Amino acid sequence: MKVNDFYKNIYSTSSIKALESKFNYLSYDKKININEFLTVRIILSLLIFIVSIYYFNSGYFIAPILTFLFYIFVLMSKLKKEQENLKVMQYSFLKY
Repeated sequence: MKVNDFYKNIYSTSSIKALESKFNYLSYDKKININEFLTVRIILSLLIFIVSIYYFNSGYFIAPILTFLFYIFVLMSKLKKEQENLKVMQYSFLKY
């Protein structure tokens, strides 16, 4: 999968390669597009950051923390769920 140059300027090559290897492992039929995933991740992070700065009194302190927690708990949990589903499918295939 070819990654846009825009994402190469934002993310390090090691993080892009790590995501590509996860997506190659998790999506055998290539339903997950790395460009779409990175776009959604950037947009949601910016949205959470801006809303938390506007909403909270000490938003400059809370905004980076909320954005980081959103990334850890929401986005990475979806990747882990997909990985667990593939393991279950693999075990059921090997069982028969």
